[in-house]
Amino acid sequence: MWSFDPLLTFLVVLTVVLFILTLYSILQENLALFNIKPTRFLSFKMLDTESSASLFVTLLGALVVRHQFVLGLRPRIGYKTMYATKELGPDSKEFCATWQVRIRNAGQGTAIINRSAFELETSPPKSNSSLHVLREVVKELAKSGLVRHKDYWLENITDGFTLPPKEECIVFEIKSEHVSKIKRLNMLLYFQGLLGDKYYRKILFIPPGI
Repeated sequence: MWSFDPLLTFLVVLTVVLFILTLYSILQENLALFNIKPTRFLSFKMLDTESSASLFVTLLGALVVRHQFVLGLRPRIGYKTMYATKELGPDSKEFCATWQVRIRNAGQGTAIINRSAFELETSPPKSNSSLHVLREVVKELAKSGLVRHKDYWLENITDGFTLPPKEECIVFEIKSEHVSKIKRLNMLLYFQGLLGDKYYRKILFIPPGI
């Protein structure tokens, strides 16, 4: 998701203006070469070619440096889904087959969570697919006989939760035998980087065809 950056916009506009001035200065100094007759417009001197070109290169370099700096602080959240096994309890040696969803920050900057919401549709339908908060999801899944921390595990990602670069965490896990009870469950994750740049990611907990 793109967010307006006043400083970046100013630098880009100024760089473009200086690029045009550089071309204008080159044209002024080479009218005979281009077989152009001098006019009042072309006689108006603002900057010589050397000065305008020097300023243009300086600003262009500043934009490149800033771009590299921003990339170094930009988060990028991805996710993966897989079948896994889970221990039934801390003192239990029994395991169960589960469907697991992990999110990972593949970017170079920390991801700061601003808000999360859920789209839920159970099978057979007991709830619609409107946006829900966590407690509403737990309540709706209970109508299908699913108990949190027993039949499934859903991470409570609160506002302000941070995910450092290259780190990952499990956000959802459900026993394989219960997957068919959920037709659709998506997480809508709103997050930002350290510079305030804002992003949005939709995570499909139950992909079609699973």
